Amino acid sequence: MVSTTIHGRFNRTIVAIVIIVSIVALSLEAGDDPILDFYCSSAGAEFDGRNPLAHGAVFSFRAVSRLSAIGDGGVAMLKDSLVADYFYSFGQQDSTHVIVASGGKIPRFELEAPNIFGDTCSHSFFPNDTGGPELPIGFDSPSAESDAPNGIVVIDRSTYATKRLYLFFPNKVGYKRLSRVYSFGLHDEYLFPELIIEQGAVSGIFTTNYYRMATHLTEIKISRQSAPETAK
Repeated sequence: MVSTTIHGRFNRTIVAIVIIVSIVALSLEAGDDPILDFYCSSAGAEFDGRNPLAHGAVFSFRAVSRLSAIGDGGVAMLKDSLVADYFYSFGQQDSTHVIVASGGKIPRFELEAPNIFGDTCSHSFFPNDTGGPELPIGFDSPSAESDAPNGIVVIDRSTYATKRLYLFFPNKVGYKRLSRVYSFGLHDEYLFPELIIEQGAVSGIFTTNYYRMATHLTEIKISRQSAPETAK
C-alpha cells in the first residue's frame, strides 16, 4: 500500500487547488459582481476567438511527453516517453510522425482545454489578488455529480488572454484523483498550450497507482490562418 506520507506529497498540488477553490467559492453567495462578469465575458470571448481548433487552422507542433510513476518516498520514476510531430487541419488531427517511439504506456494528452468562463461555472475573484498584471479567477462546477472541473484560471488583466489554467476533477470516472494544468502562449494570434501537466491516481485491485505526465509543445507552426475574431 502507498503510505500516507507518499499520498500527502503526491497530492499537495491537488489539495492546494481544493482549498483555494473552497475559499473562493464562499464569496459566490454574495451575488453577481458586474466587474467579475465583465472579466469572464471578455476572457471567454478571447479564449474562443483564439482557439485554433475552433477556427479550423492548419497547424503542426512537436510534443515531448514524459510519463512518470510516483513511488515510495514520493520519488518520480520515468516509465515512458514519446516525441512526435502532430499535424492538424479543420479542427481535426490529420497525422502523427513519431520521432522517438514510446513503450506503449503514454496516454493521449488533452490538447484542447475547456472554456470555463461560461454560465456552466460559478466564478469568484481570488481572495489574494494583488492587482498585478495577472488576474486569477476561481471557478466551480454547479453539480457535485458532474465530471466537470473546478479550479483557477489566470488571465492577463489588460488583454484578457488566458495564461494558465488549473483544473481539478473531483468526480472523474475511473480516477481517485485527477488534476491538469495548462500553460498557454500566443502563436500567430492563436492561443496554444505550451505545457500540459496531468497528475492522477487510479485505484487498482490492491493498490493505488499514482502518475504524472508532462507534455511540452514546441515548434508550433501555423500553415494557414483563418484570422481569429479578436485579432480583426
